[in-house]
Amino acid sequence: METLLTKSNNSTKKNQLSTTHERFVIPTDKDLQNIQAYSRVTNTDDSTKTWMNLFNAYRNAANLTESLESLDDTALQNQLCQFFCGVRKSGKKEYAPSSLHVGFAAIARG
Repeated sequence: METLLTKSNNSTKKNQLSTTHERFVIPTDKDLQNIQAYSRVTNTDDSTKTWMNLFNAYRNAANLTESLESLDDTALQNQLCQFFCGVRKSGKKEYAPSSLHVGFAAIARG
């Protein structure tokens, strides 16, 4: 049994990996799930949810009813351009470009 150390936010966690072979550790599916779950950052998940909800609210307000999954690349790109040009904070102020960049990355993850 081999131990794998994972580090995140100044903390260390030991994961026991099941199978070893000379110089390779062969993780099980459960091992991989544990490592992936540990490496998730909740702020990233929250940002993704926030921006996806905002984009979906925009699509509803603009009467864009076709599902995201059924859009072709051109239509999706057009909707994203319209969204990022028109999105405002709740006080009707514009978002900073860096915030829009975060939003784009969040929607790309979503």
